[in-house]
Formats: sequence, structure tokens, C-alpha cells
Amino acid sequence: MRRRTALLAVAVVIALGGALALVQMASTRGDSKQPGTDTAYYTELPTQGTSIGEPNALVLVEEYFDYQCPHCHTAADTVVKPLIEKYVARGEVRFSYRMFPILGPESVRAAQASYCAALDDKFWPFYERLIKRRGTGNRGAYSATQLLNDAEAVGLNVSEFTQCLEGEDSLAYVEAWHNRAVELGLRGTPSFVVDGELLPTSSWEAVDGAVARALEERSRTE
Repeated sequence: MRRRTALLAVAVVIALGGALALVQMASTRGDSKQPGTDTAYYTELPTQGTSIGEPNALVLVEEYFDYQCPHCHTAADTVVKPLIEKYVARGEVRFSYRMFPILGPESVRAAQASYCAALDDKFWPFYERLIKRRGTGNRGAYSATQLLNDAEAVGLNVSEFTQCLEGEDSLAYVEAWHNRAVELGLRGTPSFVVDGELLPTSSWEAVDGAVARALEERSRTE
């Protein structure tokens, strides 16, 4: 009962967060560049759960995102992939996606599904399918049926995936990251955090600069 009450509270926060997300989205760059077509970049680097890169990399970069956020769709191509190419591939940075579903029930469901995919080390191909769909507005892009099709497409056991998606563990996982985002003071998506520092904007310039400074600081202390 306590968990159900907590999850109901999350639903309320999600509803409020939707309005805040609109404010955040209005303040970020409206880049209309389409996501890249390369879907195999993650196969050349170590991955674990929602993270990519060397586990012992000097700097951790996190993105709190929502699958239905248009600016998250753009950031996948204009921020995350350049970050991986410039820093993660060199072993200097580890990058992790964090679930911050604030745009409605399909956002929550997609986040739960990502947790289930991550349990079987299939997060990255699963994520690629979902983010490229560019779904918005809770119009079926991340329906339960569609997510099951995605699970099957990336080689997940559909029966086990369904049990996970319908179970409490996946929702508890999403709730935990949602609460963490609230604690950090996030007001929308995408939001980037570099070694615990929440960046004021989600542009490539902001992320690149913060990572460069963090690496310089680490080099001085070693």
C-alpha cells in the first residue's frame, strides 16, 4: 500500500512536470536536425544497463530524459553522439541515461520498458528503436503493444519482458530516478549532469565545456 501511494504521488508529479517541461523545452535550441542513421555505434564500446563507456572513466555524464520529449530526440544526435565520439570512445567519459518521464503515461511506460530491456543487456538497441520513433503526445508510439514488438525485435524474451513491464520493480526503478531528478531541481528534459553538476542548458557547447573542465580538474589532482 505504501508503494502504491508513492506511485500515485509520482503520477501527480508527472502531471505537474509536464507543464514545467514545456518551459524547459521553450528555452532549449529548436534544432530540427534528424537523428542519425547509425544504429551500431554502441556495439563498439562497453555497455552496462543504461550506461556506455569504461566503468572507471574519469568523468560521468548523465542525461535525464523523456522518450516523448522532442528536444531529447534532438539531443540524441546533437549532444549524446558527439559526446560518445569525442570522449567516451577515448575512455575518458562514461555516459548514462536516467529516466525522468514527465510527459504522460506513455513516457512512464517507455521508461519501465527500458528498465526491463536493460536487465537483459538490451537497453541500447531498445533505446535506439524508441528514440528514433520520435513519439509525442501519448498517441500510441509507446503503447504496450508497440513496446512488446520492440522487445521482440531486439531479441528479448517477450514473456519475461511482459512480466517485468507489468511488475512493480520496473515502476519502482522509474520512480527512484524521477525522485532523484526532483532532488536535483530538474525542471524539464533533457537535463545534463556532469560529475554531479546540473548544467544550466542542454546544448552541446555547455556539455562539452563542462566535460573539458572536469577532465582538466581530474588531471590536476592525479
